[in-house]
Amino acid sequence: MIEPDSQTRPVLLGRNGQESLLRALSEVPDPRDARGIRHGLPTVLGLALAEVLAGSVSVYAIGQSITGCSQ
Repeated sequence: MIEPDSQTRPVLLGRNGQESLLRALSEVPDPRDARGIRHGLPTVLGLALAEVLAGSVSVYAIGQSITGCSQ
């Protein structure tokens, strides 16, 4: 089990939390340099999460699947 540090906070999802997954992902800090960013981090994380749930087991497989998505 991962122990939370002072920077983490629980995010409630579902009926009781009234918070969507996309909203929770939008709170993740984006460490990327602003130059060259084409897609928002919540979108990238959401697609990656969907691919992992669909069975992708590597970053390469996730990238290949996401490359096939339309805008």
